[in-house]
Amino acid sequence: METWSKTCLRFLLVICSLITTGNALRADLKKGFRMCPGKQLGRVVAVYADGPGCRRSNGADQWPCFIVPRKYGQFQIEFMHDTVDKYGTSVAFGGIRSSIHAHVFVRGVPSFTGEQHVGLSGEVGKNACPETYYESVEGPYFGCPIQPGVVHIIQKNITVPNSVRFAQSDMKVEFKLTNLRGQTIVCFQAPIISL
Repeated sequence: METWSKTCLRFLLVICSLITTGNALRADLKKGFRMCPGKQLGRVVAVYADGPGCRRSNGADQWPCFIVPRKYGQFQIEFMHDTVDKYGTSVAFGGIRSSIHAHVFVRGVPSFTGEQHVGLSGEVGKNACPETYYESVEGPYFGCPIQPGVVHIIQKNITVPNSVRFAQSDMKVEFKLTNLRGQTIVCFQAPIISL
């Protein structure tokens, strides 16, 4: 009986994850989404954006998503890597860190006018292992190591800080995953509209 219960729970988790991504819009295929310049050890499989500001009142997609300061939107990032060492052996990452920054154009105060790179509170250099998982036969497997050739998933809530309330409404959010050596695994920028 216990095996049947575990199977039902796993099936329910899979259905919930499909429903979650089914309602979200595919951000990596939208205008304004771009990969960061420079070398990346991995690749983005898909990026989904979700939240109340990603839908219009008629249910249609809203892109870029609206995010009100102190409210949130969510990104789900699916990524993988095929990193090998100098001997051709596949390398797993023992740990990863995530950083989220807002690129904003500040107006008003002359000494702060121009583009600013603002880190989101609690989201700079954060240990991303507990939030990262892959789908296994037995259900989601959370944590590190990040195995090569396997699609891993991480979900991040983006909260626009009050410090950018003097910025223009159009801004970009930069999401970056690095290994413990500081090498970039994936990095992308996506536009958002702050109200």
